[in-house]
Order: sequence, then C-alpha cells, then structure tokens
Amino acid sequence: MNIIKYLLIFFVLFIFIASYEQNSKFIESRIYKGTLIEFSKCLENNRKQGLNDSVLQKLCLIKHQQDIAGAIDLGVKVAYEYDSYTEKYAFAGYLENKSLDYVVTYVQLFVDHKENPGIEIIELEWLLIQPGGKEDFSFSELKYPPSSYAKEDKFSWSIAGVKGLKITLK
Repeated sequence: MNIIKYLLIFFVLFIFIASYEQNSKFIESRIYKGTLIEFSKCLENNRKQGLNDSVLQKLCLIKHQQDIAGAIDLGVKVAYEYDSYTEKYAFAGYLENKSLDYVVTYVQLFVDHKENPGIEIIELEWLLIQPGGKEDFSFSELKYPPSSYAKEDKFSWSIAGVKGLKITLK
C-alpha cells in the first residue's frame, strides 16, 4: 500500500515538473503580451525558420503589436511636397514618439484635401520608433493628389490609429 502511495506521489510530481516549463512559458506570454519582450522572443525563437530578417520582423510585429492610440503622445508634422523628378505630390512629414513607455510600430492618418472628393487613408507600417525618436515619411501614391501646391488651409488631417509595443523591463 505504501509503494502505491509513493508511486502516486512520484507520478503527480513528475507531471507537475514536466508541465512546469510549458505552463511558465504560457503564463509569461500572457504577462508580457503586446510588449517588446514578446516581440524580441518571437524574433529569437523563429530565426531558424528560413525567413529573412525583414519578413520575420513584420510577422512578429503583426502578432504582437497592440492598439495604443489612447496611451501615447505622438508628435506629427505634415505637409504636401512636390517632387519635380516624379512630377507628383507626396504627403510627407515626420512622426515623433513622445512616450517613454511604448515603441510605435504603425500609424494610420486620415487626410481630407478640400479640392478632392474623398478622404485619403495613409498607413505607415513596419515602424519601430523608440521613445524620443523621430521617423520621416513620404507617401507619394496618393489616391487624391492636390492639383497644385497645398497650403495648410486647403487640407486637414487626423490620426486615425496608432499601434505599438509596450516597453516592459524585466
């Protein structure tokens, strides 16, 4: 009878120890969901998948970035710029991450050019703007380009969405 008791205790301990690593990884992934830690682990764990770094980074960003629009202060300066080489207007400017808690990975802008019939949706993807960092952008594939140089009173814009990764230190 004592041997059966000891075997049962051993069996329960064995199952607990065998499942500990998997359970701790599951719990840790829930604690650090949407953080730079999980993004970094995704990159590290999948390096040997045969994907180039750019594709792997994009896939890990898609998996781990979260909506952070209400939690971040984002500085933005925008204007239309004319490129004489392509003879096209581009919507250009910069994004500045004023937060200390997040890395910005995606920004969606709505642009309403008063000379054109619709709102332009501009998506700036695959960003990694660290706290205090700035990122220039130029978007030239405009659906509704201005007919001439656009002064500030001829268009309006707004930030429609922001995604990113929370910075959590271990």
